Amino acid sequence: MQQGHPSVIICDIHCTVTHHGFNLPTRSHKSSPEIAVLPPHTLLLRFALVNIVALGLVLAALVQGWLSGFAEPLTWVLSLGITMVFLWGLSLAGFRVVGMDKTFATLASGRDASVTPHRELFARLEGVTGEERALQTDMARMSFGHQIAALRYIANSLVFLGLIGTVIGFIIGLSGIDAQATKNVDKIAPMITDLINGMSVALYTTLLGAVLNIWLNINIRIVSDGAVRLLGEMVDRSNARAPSSAVAASGASA
Repeated sequence: MQQGHPSVIICDIHCTVTHHGFNLPTRSHKSSPEIAVLPPHTLLLRFALVNIVALGLVLAALVQGWLSGFAEPLTWVLSLGITMVFLWGLSLAGFRVVGMDKTFATLASGRDASVTPHRELFARLEGVTGEERALQTDMARMSFGHQIAALRYIANSLVFLGLIGTVIGFIIGLSGIDAQATKNVDKIAPMITDLINGMSVALYTTLLGAVLNIWLNINIRIVSDGAVRLLGEMVDRSNARAPSSAVAASGASA
């Protein structure tokens, strides 16, 4: 199979990552001062703080009785499904944050990158120069991009699941209405009850999907920021070791 030109491959990778909504900045061969290495456990503290505050708000709403509408049987079942999807996405985000936090802590302690959870990505950038290093950098960018794209897919699915609950609620509310029975006063009250129950399901599931989408997207932002800084650290370390690798190669050829 005929191999494509490296520049064409790099362009395809960059376009793919941009399409998934994770456009990491391209670093030049010189160290870029605007992306600083995070201090140890900063990323993990951000993640913990955001979720503790969000959980506190949920508990406050529960104490105030604002979440009592979720106790209805059908609303509870639909809300449980949406919440499980959210917890899945939050767990994946937490896993990414813990991995990057371990890497930053290891690098800050002066230990080698080979003992970090991202050692394979660091190893790809060791001892390569020119187009090969640019290709490996874009490969690392694509790896992070796919992780972020998966999390954003889960976050977006929360909104769609909420909309499905909305449709189900409208179906429940409207299915109890009988146009021919509106003349009978005794049958109007049950129809109004069914309509209110259906609207309750619709509104609560929509609200839950939207709130959990915002909550998860804040966590995705933390993961994205850590990935940008980690990729910058990878490129900086590759740039720092590139001259010594070049000198060693010229000495071997001589």
